[in-house]
Amino acid sequence: MKKVVLPESPLVVKFGMAALITDVDAIISAPALFVGHDVYRELCFHFQSMRHEFQLMGFVKKSETNVFLLSELVVPPHSGGQVHAEIDEHRFPEWLDELEKAGKNIQDLRFQAHSHGAGTAFFSPEDVDTIRNAYTCDWMVSMVGNQACKFCVRLDVYEPVPISIHLPIL
Repeated sequence: MKKVVLPESPLVVKFGMAALITDVDAIISAPALFVGHDVYRELCFHFQSMRHEFQLMGFVKKSETNVFLLSELVVPPHSGGQVHAEIDEHRFPEWLDELEKAGKNIQDLRFQAHSHGAGTAFFSPEDVDTIRNAYTCDWMVSMVGNQACKFCVRLDVYEPVPISIHLPIL
């Protein structure tokens, strides 16, 4: 297929493929994940200190400017090993109840992350399967990282049109 360079845009797309419009023709700026200094330090602490895979979740709000704000991290009940990390489905509902009793809005629990330990930060087929099938909300932010604090972040929108977008971290 012939490659086409869009005018005044750094995007290169194949003919017939969708592309995110990010230039002056976009109705709003492309999405990004904003992580404040303290939350970023906590995130790096978790990723640097764990030798095996683990799970994190967090509270996210979307601003009117298409920025997703990660405000707080929480550790869900889970098990982890050298090549897996799984949420404890039996304890998870009780954990959500505890968050609500502590005054947290669990509707904002829209961030999930896990470590690949010392390995490469990428979304494995198992990660993508989880993203496709585990969430019942209309959007979710997912992250995979490693001990070097190299992160891959994505936004998955489920409604009204399923779409996945790479997110830069601000």
